[in-house]
Amino acid sequence: MSALILKSALVVDPRNNKNAVGDIYFENGLVVSHAPSGAQVLDVAGHCLVPGFVDMRCTVRSRADLQLALEQGYTTLLCPQEAPDGIFFPEAPKCLHMAPLTRGREGKELAGVPPGARVLFDGNRSIGNAALMRRAMQYASAVGVVVMVHAEDKLLSGKGVLGEGAAALSWGIPCVPVSAEATVIARDLLLLEEAGGHLHFAHISCKRSLQLIAEAKQRGLSVTADVSPMHLNNWDLSIEAYSPRARVWPPLRAEEDSLALREGLKSGLIDAIASDHYRRTKDEIEEPFELCVPGGEHLNTVWPTLWSMDMPLADKIARLTSGPARALRLGGGHLGEGAFADAVVLDVKTGQVLKTIVDGRICFSRGAML
Repeated sequence: MSALILKSALVVDPRNNKNAVGDIYFENGLVVSHAPSGAQVLDVAGHCLVPGFVDMRCTVRSRADLQLALEQGYTTLLCPQEAPDGIFFPEAPKCLHMAPLTRGREGKELAGVPPGARVLFDGNRSIGNAALMRRAMQYASAVGVVVMVHAEDKLLSGKGVLGEGAAALSWGIPCVPVSAEATVIARDLLLLEEAGGHLHFAHISCKRSLQLIAEAKQRGLSVTADVSPMHLNNWDLSIEAYSPRARVWPPLRAEEDSLALREGLKSGLIDAIASDHYRRTKDEIEEPFELCVPGGEHLNTVWPTLWSMDMPLADKIARLTSGPARALRLGGGHLGEGAFADAVVLDVKTGQVLKTIVDGRICFSRGAML
């Protein structure tokens, strides 16, 4: 593999507490401590160099999804579904498939852990059987993998499509109470106390869930959580009635929930932000609102959302690098010696992604910056 030297960048690496101008060396797909001979040299003075972005949930349905990910600085995507054959290209970001927690993701019996699996996730399905969930946590703890949870009590959410509140009442559509999410989080945290291991809650959407997770962390439980950009930027009354943009899952909730999530992300109580990107087909968004498939093209909203928030730059970078890597026990998310040679060059003034580097190869360049 080729070698690459990035010179005179403002290196921001939250995991290694680095925020200083310096050089980074890549060789054979890894970060090395010495300048490799025969390396390509890029002077990135005046720009910011950070670890490659990690997306904790991204459904890849086409080559366009992979290209968009590169343009937004993503070097690693965790995928709830297998990507279709024939869409990958040499410069694509790395895609890690998350193994199912239960067979067929049906929530009835445990599935085995495939070799190399790091995260078990049943997608947007929650295990209703508490005994089965407890066994799943014990099993995952024993083999050292992370259980990712979509918290939803289907009996409480029913056929709801929007958070319970004024918007759902005004639109005349079925709604989903906060308890549909919060009761599952409360249950699983109690199970975690007994079963041990590590639990990660995907796309939390309400203030009450955040309070439960905060209490669990204070008690010393190994628990992490992420949030989607849709729930940070929008609430039920902020989007026009019946707009397909409002059809996401978990459902949009009240403004106070959105504000609480933003504060949780800023404080570090929420460990990461995930896109929940799902590019819908035309047929999937032309149904009546209640039947519209949940989703949206969210890869291009994550970093702009973080960049616009009132947070230290290192904290913004952490929520897309060391945060998800630590939460899911991945090997990347930093630029220390031996780490993957995945990095992003940012415009230090605008935050725009200028270059995306995967395994030491420049896979995306914007304009003639270098």
